[in-house]
Amino acid sequence: MVHILNGDALRERFPGSLAGRQIVARECLVDGDVEGNTLEQVGRSREEFLLAVYGVPVQEYQEHSLVELKKIQSIPNGEEIALWFEDDLFCQVNLWFVCWLLDESGRDHTLYLVRPPADSPYSFAHADEAGLQACLEARQSVSSAERSAFAGMWRAYQYEDRIAMHRLATGPLQAFDFLLPVIDAEVSRYRDESGWSPMERAVAEIIQKDPGGDFPAHFATFSRAFPIYGLGDLQFKRVWEEVKEKG
Repeated sequence: MVHILNGDALRERFPGSLAGRQIVARECLVDGDVEGNTLEQVGRSREEFLLAVYGVPVQEYQEHSLVELKKIQSIPNGEEIALWFEDDLFCQVNLWFVCWLLDESGRDHTLYLVRPPADSPYSFAHADEAGLQACLEARQSVSSAERSAFAGMWRAYQYEDRIAMHRLATGPLQAFDFLLPVIDAEVSRYRDESGWSPMERAVAEIIQKDPGGDFPAHFATFSRAFPIYGLGDLQFKRVWEEVKEKG
């Protein structure tokens, strides 16, 4: 079995008792440019964005992230694949992208989605070794048609097509009931005619209620109130700084 993990935090505590090789989806596709019709094109978009915004050298991205994504494309026919992804927007966008890579490869795989425990849908971190084993045992089968639908979610995400997202979530992906809240979270990041998004307004309210608070305090408040986004500190800081600039 091939385990595609949602990050290095899970890789570091992944049970050695679970057989199979591991591939880490090291990306934050919820943040920044995702333009491209091939992995190479998306990779270039990510290289340019991460260099410009976060100062990540192109070579570092290629050797740390892109190499893992290329491994996904080359998984042989007939392999069983376990997709370890949480229910938040950050993880789901990466999951959709991974399914798109698998779908584009044209290979046949037996695919499963492994989710966190029901009492911790946005994090594997609260599960010990036995808990992670239980997560794998409770894995959900993903058919080839569902894999293609998840790939469609990626394409809809690229084009901010919320109608297509809802159509997929209520049609071929209706068995994955966590998708509609994720789509709502994504749509809440879209700005309206005022130039503000619902998410930005929520951040502004946090700042207004705690004007003396600093970034760590505001990030902690946001993470507790809105775990559905799954934003890391770097992604939240971009939003936080933009909101503060807007006043």
